[in-house]
Amino acid sequence: MNPPSRDSRDEHESAASLTSLAARLHHESALASDAFSMQRLRAMVRTRMSELAIDTATYFAKVREIPEEYARIEAAFTPPETWLFRYPESFEFVRAFARAHASEQLQVLVLGCGGWCEPYALAASIFHGRSESSRSVAGCVIHASDRNGALFRDAPTFSGMHVRAELPLWARRYFPVIDANCQPDDSLHSMVRAQTCDLASTMIQARAAATRYDIVCLRNVAIYFTAQARDHAFRNACKLVAPGGVLLVGHSEVHAASLATSWIPVDVPGAFALMADASVPRAAQVVAETLTPRAMIAAKHLEKKVSALIPMASTVPALDALARAHAQVALTPFDAQAHVALALELEMSGDLAHAAASITKALYLDRFCEAALVAGARLAETRGATGEASRLRARALRVHLSRESDEGRS
Repeated sequence: MNPPSRDSRDEHESAASLTSLAARLHHESALASDAFSMQRLRAMVRTRMSELAIDTATYFAKVREIPEEYARIEAAFTPPETWLFRYPESFEFVRAFARAHASEQLQVLVLGCGGWCEPYALAASIFHGRSESSRSVAGCVIHASDRNGALFRDAPTFSGMHVRAELPLWARRYFPVIDANCQPDDSLHSMVRAQTCDLASTMIQARAAATRYDIVCLRNVAIYFTAQARDHAFRNACKLVAPGGVLLVGHSEVHAASLATSWIPVDVPGAFALMADASVPRAAQVVAETLTPRAMIAAKHLEKKVSALIPMASTVPALDALARAHAQVALTPFDAQAHVALALELEMSGDLAHAAASITKALYLDRFCEAALVAGARLAETRGATGEASRLRARALRVHLSRESDEGRS
C-alpha cells in the first residue's frame, strides 16, 4: 500500500485546520452557525494565503499566534454595519441625557464599536447637549473598543458608506466637509479613546477595575452571536452601567436585551435604549413616532397585502420547507430576505421565539426590509407588545410610501 502523497497530506491538514478555525469562530467569537459558512471561510483563507504568498501551515500558524490576523477573519463574517448618526432619534436621546447630567463627568463605553462612527457620533451628541459652562466643569470620556485594530489605524474621517444620510442639523458644525470628507472638529478628539480588545476581555477589565459607565453601547456585534452568547453579553454589559445610566442596543435588539436583563426599554421611539429603573426619564426633544388613525388603517392594509404574498403551505412536509429555509440562510447569511423566509417557516411551525430572532437578523441586515418589518409587527402583536408592533408598522408604512414615491418619479 502506497503512503499518502504530500499533496493529500497537505489537503488533510488544511481541512483539519479549517475545521479548527470554524470551531474557534463558533466558540471563542460566539458566532451563530448561520453567521458563516465553510465555503466562504475556505475561500477567504485561500485569498489571504495568496495575498501573503505563504503556505497553508504558515498561514494557520499566523492565525493562531497573531490576534490581528484572527480579527481579520472574524471581521469578514461580522461586518460593522455602522455609520455616522445611524439612529438619529437615539443620538437625540443621548443629547438630552447629556443635558440632564450637565454637571457630571460622563464615562461612556462602546463595545465592539466597529470603527470611529459610533464613538464620534456619541461625542458630538454629548458635547452639543452640554452648555459651554458645564463643559468647563464636567468632561466626558468615550472608551471605544474593538478586536479589529485595523479599524483604528486611519484617522477618523468619514465619507462614502460612513455617511449614508444627511447629518442632523445641529451636528454638522462638528463634522465640517474638507476634501469631500467629514472631518471631526477638534473639540471631539480629546473625548474619544480607542482600544484594540475583544468584547469579553474589555468587560472583564472594566469589572476588575470596578469601572462603571453612564452609557454602555453594544450595538454592532450582538446580532451575529448565538442567542445564549448574546444574552450573556447583554447581562454583562448591564453590570457595567452606573446607577441611572443607560444601555444602548441595536434597533432590533431591544426586546431580546430586555428579556435577557429585565431592564426596561426607554419610552422614546427610536432611542433603542434600556435602563434598570422603571422611572425612565423621557427626552422631550425626541419626536415620538405617532400614527394618525388614517395612517394606522393604511398600515393594517399594507400588512394584509404583504401577508398575502406569503406562499401557502405546500403538500411538501413542513419540516422539509423549514430545512430548506435553514439551508438557504446558511448559504446566504447576509441576505435579509433569506432570514425573513426562515422566520415565516418558523412562524408557521409555531416556533415564534426563533421566528422573532430571524426577523431581528433580517432587520439588522436591512432595516428597510418591508417584509421583515411587517412580519416583525405581526410577531410583536402576538406576544402582546402592541407598542413595538405599532412602531414596526409605522416603519413599514414609511418604507412602502417611500418606495411608491420613488417608483412614481422614475
